[in-house]
Amino acid sequence: MEGERLRVEKEKERQLMIERKEKEAQEQLSLLYEPKTKEVAPSWEDVGRLRGNLALKRSTMLMLDEQMRKVQDRHSWIQREVIRMSGELRAAQAEADQCQDIINGWRGQRQRMQQEVRGMVEEETSLVQSLMGKMIPEEMRMAMVEEEEEEEEEGEVGMARTRSPMEVEVASHEKALVRKNQDESMEEMKRKKLIIEAKRQEAILSLKRKAALNSLYRKSTEKRQRAPDASIRTSDQPALDKEKGLVSNDGVNESENKVLVVVAKSKRDDERTTEAEAVEESLER
Repeated sequence: MEGERLRVEKEKERQLMIERKEKEAQEQLSLLYEPKTKEVAPSWEDVGRLRGNLALKRSTMLMLDEQMRKVQDRHSWIQREVIRMSGELRAAQAEADQCQDIINGWRGQRQRMQQEVRGMVEEETSLVQSLMGKMIPEEMRMAMVEEEEEEEEEGEVGMARTRSPMEVEVASHEKALVRKNQDESMEEMKRKKLIIEAKRQEAILSLKRKAALNSLYRKSTEKRQRAPDASIRTSDQPALDKEKGLVSNDGVNESENKVLVVVAKSKRDDERTTEAEAVEESLER
């Protein structure tokens, strides 16, 4: 009985499977042979979807129109600027051409003037050579001036009588310049020597003063070291020390204070001496 029941259930399952497969095959065949232009029943959902798409397309078109209008305005402005700049460029080019013409004219005029200057220099050179015989270098001219001064000092002025008035005037002018330069240089050297001597004397005095102060300080130090200890002094010891000039009313050595003040002054003098020596070295250089 149990085996019969299991066989019946298996048969039923096999029949259900066969029916399901046949149904699936029929559906596939119906889809395969169904016409392509199958009409779909309209619905309000389709209408709403189409209206949404239409609104989106229209907003996109409006945005594109706005962008296109802006680009068109920019294009028009660029064209106007190009036209304006082209006019300015033509005007600037014309002005540049005028400036170039002026520069060329001035360059030619400068070249002509340079040639004229060269000719005038050559003419001046020839005139000077004709007046003075030949061109004399500066060193030779100075030597000749010195020789002429020696001749004048010795009384040999015969050659000066044979010179032309122009040569005499030029020579006198050169001698005056030489004497002026020599006088200025001598005065400058004298002034420097006086300054150096004054600084040297001041340095010598400062060194002497420093030596005296060092000796005084050494003597004061030795005297202070020989003084008795303050802990074993009697009641009348400060008075005795005061009479000797060792201790003041407050117990401080007056002579030592004086020496310290003098030593501080000596340090300041040393600084001044160092500065004077530096100035002297710079002047000597």
